[in-house]
Amino acid sequence: MSKRLSLSNAMKTGTPKPPPAAAPARQGSSEPVIHLESSPRRTRSGTYLDYEEKTARLTGDQLDQLKALAKVCEQDRKNAGQHRRITDTTLIRVAVELLLDKPHLVRGGTEDEILRNVRTRLES
Repeated sequence: MSKRLSLSNAMKTGTPKPPPAAAPARQGSSEPVIHLESSPRRTRSGTYLDYEEKTARLTGDQLDQLKALAKVCEQDRKNAGQHRRITDTTLIRVAVELLLDKPHLVRGGTEDEILRNVRTRLES
């Protein structure tokens, strides 16, 4: 009789993940050159198993607003006949992509400073 393999054990014994790409070196005061078109994060199919889990603490208000936005996007998705659901987690990944697309905007020593800097630079 063969022993059944649990999903968590199957995931542990899967193929190893490649090491993350090194960040480009900064030269002088110029911003780093990042070629996002070739980034592995652009080639994901969007399935649940493509992503790694990361826990983030959000306020109740942030969660409520994310769920409301996801609901609007989910309706857009249904109207467009798309298959993959839009969730609050989807919107968090989109926000992360926006920050990673514009790393030069992310500056500051505190969360409030970073947020203020990003907002100011996005508005200009």
